[in-house]
Amino acid sequence: MKIGIEICDNYNDNKDFTHLEKGNPGIGGIYYQMLLMGDSLLKFFGDKYEIVFFHYNSSNIYPVGARDILCDDNVDLLEKAEKEKIDALIVNCNKSNEWYSCLRTKDTNVLVRAGCYFNYDELKCIRNTPQVVRVITISSEEYDYYYDEDILEKTICIENSICFSECEEYDIGISVQRRNQKAISSHNVAYIGSIVPQKGFARLAKIWTKVVKKIPDAHLYVIGSGQLYDSNAKLGKYGIAEEKFEASFMKYLCDSDGNILSSVTFCGLIMGGYSEAMSNISVGVVNPIALTETFCTSAIDFASYGIPVVTCGKHGLLSTVINRVTGITFLTNIGFRKALIRLMLDNELNKKLGDNAYFFARNFDWKKKTKDWDEKLQELRFGYKCEQRKLNGNYFNDFKWFKVINRFFRKNLGLTFLPTAADYEALFFSVGHFVMDIFRKLSD
Repeated sequence: MKIGIEICDNYNDNKDFTHLEKGNPGIGGIYYQMLLMGDSLLKFFGDKYEIVFFHYNSSNIYPVGARDILCDDNVDLLEKAEKEKIDALIVNCNKSNEWYSCLRTKDTNVLVRAGCYFNYDELKCIRNTPQVVRVITISSEEYDYYYDEDILEKTICIENSICFSECEEYDIGISVQRRNQKAISSHNVAYIGSIVPQKGFARLAKIWTKVVKKIPDAHLYVIGSGQLYDSNAKLGKYGIAEEKFEASFMKYLCDSDGNILSSVTFCGLIMGGYSEAMSNISVGVVNPIALTETFCTSAIDFASYGIPVVTCGKHGLLSTVINRVTGITFLTNIGFRKALIRLMLDNELNKKLGDNAYFFARNFDWKKKTKDWDEKLQELRFGYKCEQRKLNGNYFNDFKWFKVINRFFRKNLGLTFLPTAADYEALFFSVGHFVMDIFRKLSD
């Protein structure tokens, strides 16, 4: 079976993708997962699949054993995929209406991987494009997000994966070493993520001095950069994030002379695994606002080292951080601060949640998830329909309770003319914009 995989490497220069099992080589998590998936299919099921990476940057080096084809743009991608007679083309979301219009003229089976939530225009395109034979969600919460949608009939869930290359048998290596008392009681906090507004680092920056006031020896290690998704992005004075955004949070992390506080270390991007960086960390933090999160691989990265995570209890993060089991979730800034302080001061709780997190992370081992990919690709090959998954609970997350009721009316009672939750949301925002435009005109 010939599998094509789109890698949007436009803004990542001179990257080496030949040792993905050692960790992320310094690119966005979405693209790393797609690279790892293709490389893993070759490693574990090479007799079944031919892998072709379609990409946009000639300076990057692709995995051994796979072919890579340079494309001018994502329309050229469709032309070349059709020419190559690709059986299944896997692309990431965020495609334009024009792209889907072009796809409708092709005879290519496309699987759209929802690395982030679809905007409304794209959702409508997917509804009306039969060439999109699968929508791939990457967490149970993201799958449930589309519960009242017609696209659910062609939607599957394959969660992201991580590589246990350093502790292959799961009972040796850095994770066990991390569980000693020194690491747990270190009062060291680490944040992993892109330093952009939607990843919420500013929320952590805002509360950090209050955490230090309570725990004077607390230290924050920031792993990430504003250049994670775009290596050419122009950064601000401190070389951390885009200038305006950087200024918005650095005011909380600098003294009166503009020097970075002694309790904060910016580590930048770390290529490969996090072993050394994680060896002395007590608590992990990922996207404290949860915005855009459909899964959050960084949460599982922390868990794989036995480190409990503190994050916002919304959206896809509810699939990767289980409150009071593998970490602590919060909704308010006060809850955020209390969770960090509690996990740094309560060593027994820290160890308990960290141990739970370590074993929870095994569910996302790359070998297991590669088997899931193989199973779903074979189902597609032989024309099987998608099997509907059970709901994940969390009925107040993303108005899931409404979507359950709405699906009953639309599917069980046959009232398919009823709008979906996405339709209602789009209508709400359209009316809101209309009203705001009227107020602007009246005020002019």
